[in-house]
Order: sequence, then C-alpha cells, then structure tokens
Amino acid sequence: MAAVIAAAGAPLELTGVATAVDPALVLPYLANGDDLAEVGLAAAPTDQRTIADTFARQIEGKGSGHVPPYHHQGHRPAPQARQPP
Repeated sequence: MAAVIAAAGAPLELTGVATAVDPALVLPYLANGDDLAEVGLAAAPTDQRTIADTFARQIEGKGSGHVPPYHHQGHRPAPQARQPP
C-alpha cells in the first residue's frame, strides 16, 4: 500500500479512523496482562505496556466503531454500535 501512495505523488490526508473489533477477542485481550515484549510486540526496548493496555488504547476514543454480532451457541447477537452524534 505504501508503494501505491508514494506513486500517486500527492500527500496522504487522513480524514477518519474506524475500529472493527472481533467480539470473541474483547474480553481475552482486555484481561491479558502479558507484556508486549514477552510476545515480541514491543515498540522499543523500554516499552513496558501490556497487551490489555495496548488493546484498550486502540479501541478507546475513536470516531466510530463497530462490533459485529456475536453468534455463539444460541446467544443473541450483540446490539449494533451507534455512531456518535
């Protein structure tokens, strides 16, 4: 994708951010206290964040979000995310 953007010759302007979350992963990731360094995901040698902290920060404060319905053994689908006013 970077090659396509570079070939266009125009600056890239970010106009929005959306987050999609797999409902089956929300609780396991928010409860995961492993350090990013332990799983090879640290951004720097001094990075002391956990998987839970990083996941929470990725989904908080975004302009829009969507959690698809979760169908598992008779559970009702989750309500659709609403757009902020």
